[in-house]
Amino acid sequence: MTSDNGAAIETEGLEFSYIDGTKALANVSIRIPAGKKVAFLGPNGAGKTTLFLHFNGLVKPDRGKVYVSGKEVRYDRASLLEVRKKVGIVFQDPDTQLFSSSVKQEISFGPLNLGLSRELTEQRVRQAMEDTGILDLQDKPTHFLSYGQKKRVAIADILAMQPEVLVCDEPTAWLDVKHSRQIMGILDHCNARGATVIISTHDVDMAYAWSDYIFVMKDGQVIKEGVPLEIFSDRQVLQEAGLAKPVVFELSGELLGKGCLKEGAPAKSVEELISRIRKMNCSSADLCQQGKQPYGKGNNLSIEIKDVECYSEQVKAWFFKSGGDDFMKKGVIVLGHGSRRQAANEELSKLVEMVQAKLGARTEPAYFQFAKPSLADVVESFVSEGIREIIIVPALLFPGIHLIEDIPETLEELKLKYGEKVNFHLTPALGADPRLAEIIMERVQSVKKSPASR
Repeated sequence: MTSDNGAAIETEGLEFSYIDGTKALANVSIRIPAGKKVAFLGPNGAGKTTLFLHFNGLVKPDRGKVYVSGKEVRYDRASLLEVRKKVGIVFQDPDTQLFSSSVKQEISFGPLNLGLSRELTEQRVRQAMEDTGILDLQDKPTHFLSYGQKKRVAIADILAMQPEVLVCDEPTAWLDVKHSRQIMGILDHCNARGATVIISTHDVDMAYAWSDYIFVMKDGQVIKEGVPLEIFSDRQVLQEAGLAKPVVFELSGELLGKGCLKEGAPAKSVEELISRIRKMNCSSADLCQQGKQPYGKGNNLSIEIKDVECYSEQVKAWFFKSGGDDFMKKGVIVLGHGSRRQAANEELSKLVEMVQAKLGARTEPAYFQFAKPSLADVVESFVSEGIREIIIVPALLFPGIHLIEDIPETLEELKLKYGEKVNFHLTPALGADPRLAEIIMERVQSVKKSPASR
C-alpha cells in the first residue's frame, strides 16, 4: 500500500538531537517514491542512519512527523507493530542485529513476534533463506558465520517479515566485490517483487548504477534530491557533500565529449559502457556520424565532401560551445603539413574552399613547411585586417616529431607576439590523428612553463 501521492515514506519538518546535544536532523521534509530503488549519500555524520531509524519508529523525533503508506506514525506499541510490519531495517553491522543461537531460529524470530503461525513462519523463513542463498546455513550458529554470511542472514531476518519497504544502512560496507554483488542482487530481487528498497552508501559508483532516485545529505539536512544523472551533474552539490563523480559517469562524459560515443546519456554501468563501445561501427563511412574525425590515408590524402561538411558543422558546434559568439567575424586558418609535391598542397586548397563554403567565415590555407603562405604569414595578414579571433584547423597533419615539437613553439611565439590583440583557438584535427590538436596544446602549455619560453 502507498500514500495517495505515491510515496512509501514521507517526513515533514523532522528534527532530532541526541542526548549530548548533537543535532542529527534539521527540518527534514522528503517524499520517498514507492516501488523504487533509493539511495542516500553524504559524509559521515550527515544524519543518514538517524533518519533511517525514524522510518519505522525506532527513534521518535523531537519535532515533525513521519508517514508510512500515507499514515502518520504513532508511538504506542500497537501502532509501532503495524509500522514495523511494513518497514524493515537492516543495520550496517549485522552483529548488532543477530542474537539467536542458529540461523533458522534467528530468521524465525521476526515473523513469530508479528504473531504469525508456526506453519506460515516456516514457509517465510525457508523462502527468505532461499532468496538470500543461505539455506545450507540454517542449522549453523550465527557466531560461526563469516561477515558476508551474517549480512545475508540479517537481510533474511527482515525479508521473512515481508515488509513493503526494506531499509539497509551501508549494505555493502566492508564486503569484497563478490559479496557486495550478492547483496545488491538480493536487493534487486526484493525490488523486482514490489518492495521499495532504501539504502545509504558512500559508494557513488554503486549508487549511480543501482538507484532510481538519490537524496544527498549534509549536517542533518537534505541538500539535493533527484535522479542519478541530475545529482552527479551538479558540481556544486558534489563539492559541498564531499562526493566524487562516479567513474563510469565521468568516463562516459569524456568519451561523448571527444566524439568517441554516440550522443545520449552517460552509461550507468561498466557493462553498459562496454556494450555501447562494442556496438560502435568504426568503418570509415560511419566515423563522421560517430563524431570522430576521419583519418588521413597516407601521402595521397583524399577526404570526401561529406566528411568535410560533417567536420565543419562540428567546428561550428565546438566554437559556440566554447563561448564563441559571431562566427562571421572570425578568421579561419586551415593548417596543412606542407609538401614538396604541388598536388598534395592543392589538396589543402580544395579543403579550404569546402570549409569556407560550409562555415561562411573568412578561411585561408597555411602550410607548416615546403609551401607558402606560412601560419605566421596568415596570422599577420588577419591581424592587419583587424581580425581578433583566429581559429586554427589542423588538416592533413600527421604527428611526426617535428610537428609535435615545432607547432607548439610556433603557436606560442604567435601568442606572445599578438596575445594582446588576438585570441587563438585550436580545433580538433581533420584528416589526421584526432588527438593531434590535444598533443599540440599540451606542448604549448609545457613551452609556457619552460625557462626557454621566458
